[in-house]
Amino acid sequence: MSRQGQDVIYADAMRNLLQFSPYNRFDIKMKYKRNRNRLTHTIAVDLVNVSGIQNLLSLSNEPQAPYVKQEYQPGFLLVIFYGINF
Repeated sequence: MSRQGQDVIYADAMRNLLQFSPYNRFDIKMKYKRNRNRLTHTIAVDLVNVSGIQNLLSLSNEPQAPYVKQEYQPGFLLVIFYGINF
């Protein structure tokens, strides 16, 4: 990014050379299914990213220093699910 003109300057020779670190995440999912006549109940608990690893989500350009902003994915997430199939 040009600091004076606030314009993005692309360096084609450098394209696709940089990569994010490998994505790591540990999930646990527990599910209980109950079958009835013409009806199925499902209850599930999903523990997403149990270890709380902060994986890099995106890089974006900023006009002020630091000129590259790093955004990370959220840590631990609890998902509770209930579903009915008929």
